[in-house]
Amino acid sequence: MATNSTSKNKEEQKKPLTIDDLDPAMQKIIKNAQKIEDKEKDKFITKIVANVSDEEKKKTLIANLKTKELEELELLADAIPEVENKNSDDEESGSYFGGSMLIDNASYGNKDEKLKEDEEDIFAMTPPPMKWSDE
Repeated sequence: MATNSTSKNKEEQKKPLTIDDLDPAMQKIIKNAQKIEDKEKDKFITKIVANVSDEEKKKTLIANLKTKELEELELLADAIPEVENKNSDDEESGSYFGGSMLIDNASYGNKDEKLKEDEEDIFAMTPPPMKWSDE
């Protein structure tokens, strides 16, 4: 009988440990880590397939990339050069050639009052009408 219990112990030891065998706190930690890893994978996959125009090829590529390890996806994504937006400095600073200045109307109390003040200022700067005479 001792041999039976010994063989059962060996079988139990050979059985791989699954997430269901862990306590609930550890299960939660592992599931959260998997979610974080999946988000990172999706970020890298999105960067890798960004320029694929054929939707069918894109779906196939995404399916293949989802089987890869996170480290490999990171290496592939890092090999793709960053897109440089040459106009990004102009957009951030608000420097637009020939454009008017941006005004934040939310900083003013009542928008209608501010518009009335602006109208009054515009008319105050208008020169008096010209009087044409027949002299």
